[in-house]
Amino acid sequence: MANHKDDFLIHVQTHPFFPLFLKHLKSQRPIVPGFDPDADNTEKWKFLTAQQKGFDLCLSIFNINPE
Repeated sequence: MANHKDDFLIHVQTHPFFPLFLKHLKSQRPIVPGFDPDADNTEKWKFLTAQQKGFDLCLSIFNINPE
């Protein structure tokens, strides 16, 4: 199965549109703001942190570094 995944990833990553797609994809990564105790953004902070971790997990499946 890994061979099919590798073949697929090679195919996708060599597509001419891939660099543009990758740039767009990375621009959609959720941004986690710094903790603000004065505004108590705890719930938003936790939500965006979980969203970012899920986003990064998805990228890792495709061997894409989110940074």
